[in-house]
Amino acid sequence: MARNGLPGLSGSASFGPQTHTDPDFRSSTLGRPLITGAYSKDPKADEKQDTSTYNALFLVDQLGNNLDKPYRKTELLAFGEYLPLSEQFPFLLKLLPFVSNFGRGHGPEVMKWETPQGVIKWGGQICYEGLYPSFTRGLAEKGADILVNVTNDSWFGKNL
Repeated sequence: MARNGLPGLSGSASFGPQTHTDPDFRSSTLGRPLITGAYSKDPKADEKQDTSTYNALFLVDQLGNNLDKPYRKTELLAFGEYLPLSEQFPFLLKLLPFVSNFGRGHGPEVMKWETPQGVIKWGGQICYEGLYPSFTRGLAEKGADILVNVTNDSWFGKNL
């Protein structure tokens, strides 16, 4: 747990798409806010028009309410999180249904947490986004006080 008392969980501590109203997406047992990764969908979107699921980073209070909008991953992994050329040729998704097709975020974006001591600006990165100097520099240019990287390496299997 960080010195400020903000616990963090892995890159996918929750497995289903999350919104601030999901009763299972809470940190009440911890008694403090939580930063974690989870899948995200826009609760206001028309499912017939926008079916995108996002790999996202959430900052939530003890009741599971978002303290800021979630950061949605921008730099997606080819063949793991999207299928190259599938936007131009949608039939590819039917040929290769095992390839995920996540929505792309608009990062780099900074999340804000208002505390009694002042606002903390979080520069969220998911997985290998931290390897891109321009992405990290973009977070710094947007005023990030701290960089947070959530990663789920479970796809490596039992070898880690």
